Amino acid sequence: MVGEVRFKVPLPILIPAATLLVIAGVTIAMSRVLLSIPAEAATVVALATAANILIAAGLLAHRKRMESTSLIEMGVIVLYPLVIGVVIALLGIGGAGGSSETSEPPAQAAGPVEAGGTLSAEALQFAGDSIELPAGEKAEITLDNADTAPHNVYIFETAEDADALADDAALFGGEDVAPGESVTYSLPALDKGEYPFLCRIHPAMRGVVTVK
Repeated sequence: MVGEVRFKVPLPILIPAATLLVIAGVTIAMSRVLLSIPAEAATVVALATAANILIAAGLLAHRKRMESTSLIEMGVIVLYPLVIGVVIALLGIGGAGGSSETSEPPAQAAGPVEAGGTLSAEALQFAGDSIELPAGEKAEITLDNADTAPHNVYIFETAEDADALADDAALFGGEDVAPGESVTYSLPALDKGEYPFLCRIHPAMRGVVTVK
């Protein structure tokens, strides 16, 4: 083949595509930074960055021509709050607001929660996965919700019923407990055996009630 084959991409397609890629990259990078720092700092960094962008856009609109060095300096000023955010994230100042590495699960209970005891919920987990109750007797259990989401306690006869979240098959269904509150449940008398319990709102939170 003699000659050269050239592919020409129309500017009306290339420019918008490149612009979208740049916007997507900046958005993803900024979100990573904001999610890696405390919520209060993330708010300040986001507002400062937005203010800098508006100021820079206003300056560009009022000046017909700017030197390349001035544009670079303006870009550095616009991104300065993000740089501070990156430093905060790297140093771990104040703890990471959205980082899963800093969210610790609740301390596991030393033993099973007995009748009259307290079952705690935090970070979408029960502090203990075992409850012990006396057979043939009514009992009380307090659910202490130290989480940021509501929780409850449902007791089922079989694991199949628990997996199906069959409310009509529940041996007990506790009311929802709002974040930061506690509710004492009155449990019915149960026969000897083992019964699965879970949070009906967050079914991954599970445990076993042992009646003996």
